[in-house]
Amino acid sequence: MKRFYFISTVIHLLLFLWLYSTDFFELVSKEEPVQNEHEISEKIKEEKEAEFEELIKKQIEVKEERIKQVKELIEKHKPELTEKQKENFSDVVTSSELDEEKINEITENYFGEDGNGLGGLQDELSDYLESDGSGTEEGESGDPGDGKSGSGEDDGDVQLDITYEGSDITHDMPEHTVQSEENKELLNRKLERLKVEEAIKVIDETELVYPNLSQKQAKYAILPEPPVESVDTFQRTQETEFKSLRIGLAPRMNKEFVPDGNLDEWELTQPMTPVKDFSDPEYSAKVYLAWDFDEIFLAAEITDPYPIREDAGEWWTTNSLEVWFDALNKKLYNNFDSGCFQFWFAPYSPYFGKALGKHNFFSRSIPFYVKQTKTGYIVEAVFKTDEELRYVEGLLGRVIGFHFFVNTSVKEKDGYEKRLFWITDKYLPGNVHTYTWTNPNSWGDVLLMGSTAEIHLTDKNYTEVYEHFGINELNRIVIQDADRNLDPDTRQYVKGFLRGKISGDMEEVIFAETENDSYKFVAVVLSEGSPAKQNDGILQTQSGEPIEIIYYDQYTPDGISRLVKKEVYTYYPVAVLSDEK
Repeated sequence: MKRFYFISTVIHLLLFLWLYSTDFFELVSKEEPVQNEHEISEKIKEEKEAEFEELIKKQIEVKEERIKQVKELIEKHKPELTEKQKENFSDVVTSSELDEEKINEITENYFGEDGNGLGGLQDELSDYLESDGSGTEEGESGDPGDGKSGSGEDDGDVQLDITYEGSDITHDMPEHTVQSEENKELLNRKLERLKVEEAIKVIDETELVYPNLSQKQAKYAILPEPPVESVDTFQRTQETEFKSLRIGLAPRMNKEFVPDGNLDEWELTQPMTPVKDFSDPEYSAKVYLAWDFDEIFLAAEITDPYPIREDAGEWWTTNSLEVWFDALNKKLYNNFDSGCFQFWFAPYSPYFGKALGKHNFFSRSIPFYVKQTKTGYIVEAVFKTDEELRYVEGLLGRVIGFHFFVNTSVKEKDGYEKRLFWITDKYLPGNVHTYTWTNPNSWGDVLLMGSTAEIHLTDKNYTEVYEHFGINELNRIVIQDADRNLDPDTRQYVKGFLRGKISGDMEEVIFAETENDSYKFVAVVLSEGSPAKQNDGILQTQSGEPIEIIYYDQYTPDGISRLVKKEVYTYYPVAVLSDEK
């Protein structure tokens, strides 16, 4: 009997151990499956993206409400202003927090000091800003000094990383109905821009002193947006106002124009090339246009294998370039109006002429240059929009009519000189024969585009370009962007960022225009080899660290606003040994 109990006990014990090992009774606590680092980082990234989208939504709502309130104040005191002027000024005032002194300064810059309703506007704007733009005094929404807003969110916890690479941000905004893919793209551009503005806003909450030439606080060095050329309407201009099948792009001239036959100042990425009516690969042309406040620039590279003959007769029967402008771009059929102009250039005896319309010759000589080369000739010229090209306003997004011929002294079988045309001179749609030079309706369109911003490090005389960022020394950074030169008679300011990719330090920097109408913006930034300290106006870094210089280029030759980044590496200044006495 004892043996039976012993065996039975052993069997029950083994059965219990087996059931426990298989967790039959669910006694063992279940653990969450371990996530790998990639899954964790993706989850955090998704959460941050969602938080940022929500932040952008709130920023849009707050921004629009503040602009609406300021516009009401302006309409009350300055009803004579245009709608665009009201929007422009409202955008400046609501872009960041301003004190009363800066409100008065900005207001006088916009409206002058004539006192016509200015005092009342300044007082009400000051009262508005003291209430934080919401109609309530500071401290009513949330306890003062607790670091929280009325919504209970901790402003100090907001951390933004402006590493936007151009990908779309998905969004669900009832107040911004997306009716088409075009509108969706425009809205995503608005979100991209607000992303930068929000980063600026967060940094502006701390009083900063910048060791740069402007010596201005970021919170009031706010640029007004260009009066007409907003990012949204700029894209629509390209899509809706073209009237022809030949389209050329004219970027803004981003450097000093010198008519010398050397095209170093030109952006040569989008030439206008002619239609060839015959096969001759050695006979070709590239024509470029660019623009500025009151000028339109022309450049042409002509490859002409045929002998240049000065005795061939009239200028249109020998080697020459003809160009036509339709400033009003009315596209008249076989007729000219007061906005139509023609000019010609010959490589053997530089001169110009005008044959269209009923205008007198101009009161000044057109600055131009014709230079013979081994393969042909180069033409450079500049036209004033208040003289030769009257009616053309130098505004970003403007479309003008344009056409060009390239002539030679060699005759074809039909007895006419061999020519290159931007628009064919043979037939129009419907098999109707015409000469395009007499018919502005057949000319092409040229869109006045933005320029490409350039970033570089330089010496104090702006004569030498550096490739490295010094530590424990002052670094001079230049941003060259003609599109931000909004007024030739006023010194402008723009914003940028510096970020150490290892130290993590990020500093906002104000760039001041070197002089009126220079379109070159400079900042002098001190760096030091020490641990990062955010937003102190000094870039803390270490030797060999890559530094990003970040700038928001609103208007570019392809019409898409984007962040421009230049990466440079740091170094410690060292003594250089030389054999020179």
